[in-house]
Amino acid sequence: MQRRSRSERQVNVDKMLATTSEVLGVDFSDLPTARTVQVPVGWLRAMMQQSRAIVTLSEAALESAAAPNRRSASEILLRLQWLATLPPETRADRIDAMIDEEKRLTENHKVHVVEMGLTEPPDLGDVDAVITMATNDPLIKQQARNIKDAAAAAIGVGLYRAWRDETQMAHATVQLAAAHAPVCDNRFERGIAPERDQNLSLALNSAAVAVVYTSRLLLDAGVDKDSALRFFNSFFDGIRKAI
Repeated sequence: MQRRSRSERQVNVDKMLATTSEVLGVDFSDLPTARTVQVPVGWLRAMMQQSRAIVTLSEAALESAAAPNRRSASEILLRLQWLATLPPETRADRIDAMIDEEKRLTENHKVHVVEMGLTEPPDLGDVDAVITMATNDPLIKQQARNIKDAAAAAIGVGLYRAWRDETQMAHATVQLAAAHAPVCDNRFERGIAPERDQNLSLALNSAAVAVVYTSRLLLDAGVDKDSALRFFNSFFDGIRKAI
């Protein structure tokens, strides 16, 4: 049976639904449990969830509400690019630096909520139980702490700009308010945030690049080729099914 003619957008919708389903269905339970494997695999799976949310909201005419999802997807891709551009032997240190930063933020949060009136800090888990090889390199610490510095190190200015644009629409900014309640001729109008990816081609391409980076990171981490390419192969299986 001949497939009906589809618009570019509908083709991309079908591809995103198929590829995310395939990638999220990959069995990875037998992969090595090293952090240099866990982090890219976990980021990729999270990005596939974000991609699926983007296309679902877009199909429901809620494209502007997907800004937090696009922001998260951009940040994940930027972090994958950051890791992939580093020498393989340094990646574990970078991941540990990120863990140390997350520990610091968790401890700060406990202090802040007590200062704001809670009688005792909330139970946020025993973050100190996660053992890391602490680094004293200020450059590594800064790249782990600040997405802008990671982007600069990874030559990821385009991704950083996309992340920054979506951040403005994902937070309670005045720019967000003005987009949804614009003023024209001294009267309010109904508005929405600008549509940045009308055909969803950027979202689809970003997901494909994330799969490529993840495969490379797994190969560099010592995962055998067939296992490292599971996500890559599943993604393009989804593309073929959607065509």
